[in-house]
Amino acid sequence: MTAESVADARPTDRSWLAFVAAATAVVALVVPFVVPLPFVLASVALTARPRGAARVAAWGAIGLGAVALVLWALVTVAWSSAMSGMD
Repeated sequence: MTAESVADARPTDRSWLAFVAAATAVVALVVPFVVPLPFVLASVALTARPRGAARVAAWGAIGLGAVALVLWALVTVAWSSAMSGMD
């Protein structure tokens, strides 16, 4: 039995992470505590240099995650200002 060197090992296919990141970004529009997950998952997926639909899904997850982040920031500011006037 010969051991395969690390340099010769086949890189792990992580393109599926891009699609998980896109699904997580959709969930982040509704559930605020998952907002950081699309960024992390898409970043890990992009380190594998995906092609085609996986690349589009990863960048789409980052964009949709940014929308979710802005949405929840606006909701938080609106909630905070509404609660401060209830003294």
